[in-house]
Amino acid sequence: ATVRYVTLPYEAHGYAARESVMHTIAEMLNWANEFAKNAKPRATTSQQ
Repeated sequence: ATVRYVTLPYEAHGYAARESVMHTIAEMLNWANEFAKNAKPRATTSQQ
């Protein structure tokens, strides 16, 4: 899996500051645009 570990100053496990929340959302959108946006569909197998 591709991950990026980001820590923000003055924040614990849950983010409280508006800037931290916005930064976190921007990180998630950037990740989705890079790795999920035009991704080829995965092959699926049906289980019966």
